[in-house]
Amino acid sequence: MEYLGHHIVLDFHGCSPTVLADCELMRKIMSEAAVRAECHVVGEFYHEFEPHGISGCTIISESHLTIHAWPEHGYAAVDFFYCGNSVLADLAIDYMSEMFQSGRVDRHELGRGAVDKSGVFGSVLIAGDDFDK
Repeated sequence: MEYLGHHIVLDFHGCSPTVLADCELMRKIMSEAAVRAECHVVGEFYHEFEPHGISGCTIISESHLTIHAWPEHGYAAVDFFYCGNSVLADLAIDYMSEMFQSGRVDRHELGRGAVDKSGVFGSVLIAGDDFDK
């Protein structure tokens, strides 16, 4: 089965609240994660909430990385969606985990836009993994 896109849903647990509370640092981490995955950053938008929390999006030519961080819980939710087969997603995920100082990462992958000879016909869950870092 081939897919037009790959969607990785990540839950980072036990992260550094200090890292997750720094909006500019989060922007830099997400941008560098994209670069390490050999993606091409074309835009960014990050917003810091009061009293705490950050949401942001790094747009890549391959699609996007988004993050929603709850520093008070040491938790970050990341979506990494990309097209093509040349993206090195594991390098980006390992980098984010290291920079967030994550204790555990839960990972789920979806193939988006399954294609056969007749055209596009759906999305399929590829894998669901829980692994400790």
